[in-house]
Amino acid sequence: MQSAFNSAGQRCSALRVLFLQEEVADRITHLLAGHMAELVIGDPARMDTDVGPVIDFAARDTLLEHRQRILSLGKLVYECALPDALEEGSFFAPLVIEIPDLSVLNKEVFGPVLHVIRYR
Repeated sequence: MQSAFNSAGQRCSALRVLFLQEEVADRITHLLAGHMAELVIGDPARMDTDVGPVIDFAARDTLLEHRQRILSLGKLVYECALPDALEEGSFFAPLVIEIPDLSVLNKEVFGPVLHVIRYR
């Protein structure tokens, strides 16, 4: 959670892809979704904020385009609700999506997006 969503996923060291063994994947994605339901999105100056905005509107728009494309190729695990008050800012709701394999990722995505791949 920290690696994928801290700094709105905009660090070079942020977790982008999580590989999960099939036997534990359902349990772990369930736990991820539960934790994500508790995330607070908002002003990073506030102590209770977990995820702040992305760097600018261009970054947000790139993430929105990626979201649309990747949802057509994968399965949504969980997407946080973006509070109405943040609609005007450069905020992007954290997202976990299961994808079939790495080939669907054509570039690195800098934002609070975690891709999950199951393996045997």
